[in-house]
Amino acid sequence: MKPKIREFSKKNKLTLSKSFTLTLGAIVAVLGANAQKELKTTAINLFKNGTCFIAKEGNVSAPKGTWSMSMENFNPLLSTFWITTQKESPVNRIEYITDTIKSTRPIANFHDALNANKGKRLRLTYTIGTGTSTVSNAKGTLENFYPATGMAKIKTQEGAYLFLNTSNIYELFFETEPNERVKSDSLARVARIVFDKEKNSLPLKLSYMQSGMNWVPGYSIKMLDDSKLQLSMNALVENFSEDIKDAELTLTLGAANFKYGQQVDPLAQFYLNAVSGGLYGAAGQGYGWNSNSNYNYQSTYNNAMAAPIAGAYDNDVTTVYNEYNTFTTAGDKDEDLYRYKLGKVNIPKNSKTSFSIFSADIPYEDIYEINLSDIVNYASNQRININDNQTFDVFHSLKLSNTTPFPFTTAPVFVQDKNLQPLAQDQIKYTPSGGKVKVQLAKATDIQVKMSEEEAGSEEKARKYNSYFYKRVTIKGTVKMENLQSKSVKVCVTKYVNGDVKNVSDSGTTKKSGQYNGLNPYSETEWTVTLGKGEKKELTYQYDVYVYQGY
Repeated sequence: MKPKIREFSKKNKLTLSKSFTLTLGAIVAVLGANAQKELKTTAINLFKNGTCFIAKEGNVSAPKGTWSMSMENFNPLLSTFWITTQKESPVNRIEYITDTIKSTRPIANFHDALNANKGKRLRLTYTIGTGTSTVSNAKGTLENFYPATGMAKIKTQEGAYLFLNTSNIYELFFETEPNERVKSDSLARVARIVFDKEKNSLPLKLSYMQSGMNWVPGYSIKMLDDSKLQLSMNALVENFSEDIKDAELTLTLGAANFKYGQQVDPLAQFYLNAVSGGLYGAAGQGYGWNSNSNYNYQSTYNNAMAAPIAGAYDNDVTTVYNEYNTFTTAGDKDEDLYRYKLGKVNIPKNSKTSFSIFSADIPYEDIYEINLSDIVNYASNQRININDNQTFDVFHSLKLSNTTPFPFTTAPVFVQDKNLQPLAQDQIKYTPSGGKVKVQLAKATDIQVKMSEEEAGSEEKARKYNSYFYKRVTIKGTVKMENLQSKSVKVCVTKYVNGDVKNVSDSGTTKKSGQYNGLNPYSETEWTVTLGKGEKKELTYQYDVYVYQGY
């Protein structure tokens, strides 16, 4: 009789007493992580740039003054990996080496099954010879197994010794439940921590920054009445780094400076690093990172949460969906950052979890915004070229007052009306407590705005600058507005010019900063006016601008 099966496959069976049968498949060996067994993740702090701060704590055993942790899949960011221990047992050094690690894995074939169950009683069916093979049976105790050769030493019940290769085994039975995991030695990258003293148990804290986790904020606005709205924030936590079990989770707001972005620390790279002067010295950029790069604070919104929209209503349904309770997550301000503390959480690796952060009643104003650039730019063009009949965009916006004790972070916002119908999607920008922020809803086509400018006078050689003469030209501008809506509206107008604004109408205010060619400041004038139903209004401004005239 010639056997058809020589090795374990999904059709092979490892049969036990009491009619217990285990079907085995090929399983990839997994390296045992020494550190993770003794150190537990206790705290995680997430930033919006795709990095996180991780703290692990636990008691480690160093009877010979050393303790090793696996570096597999461990990639701390540059200069963020630190170890803290007791004062009386300081760390002398950390050696990053390739070493042999004892590990266990599920058994995958007869070879593994025999290697994992030395000393157990068994019976087996095996083949004899080649070609037209015959089959025989044996019963006894597995006294030893030699992994290098695949040879098993079995003491039979008659007292004889049978040496048998696993390639000849056809069926294998154990009289008691077998061990289903086999020990093995694996080469792995490890960090060997050398302490100044030997100690059987000593507390150790490990902390580092790492990529692979992120949090994405999202806002929802629900209109309540003409002066109040409900602002809610969710945080989508993305975890593609490690399993989080019963760890304190913190979400950080603010533009924290991470100069080297997501650059991995050399300790995690088992090859020689060619370090340029830019990393630790003055020359070059080092590691390919531009020191002026804005990579250290990039908020991503492609996974932004959209607030749930109420489903189709039945005429008899009287449930009101926009009467929400207000709540907030505990947090505190730390220097320039604000931290939301979500408490202990469980987040599996390769998963995403959405958390409700706060919901608050926020006062707001309905406003209409007009931003008028310096389309004439007389300082550069030295002439007025403008179409008096050109209309400019007016945007209907909500002006929110942050009356909460915490800041708003930059994130998308989804706006719904009182009946939870969608109105707009815009962005809330970072707004400190007590500040104001605008959210645009739509273009207001029923408020028309036009603009005109004209020369009101000039003075030849009014100023000499760097041996050149400049002419001063006085320009008068007019902003014409008309409200075609059936209600009064508040309109905020902003006008920018490269020139020195001298006079403005209707209590407008002007801010000046910088100078164009060292002569003309950048001026920003703002008006806030109320336009009644069908009302027309003109705002005027006057500014001086210096233009080149020659020697």
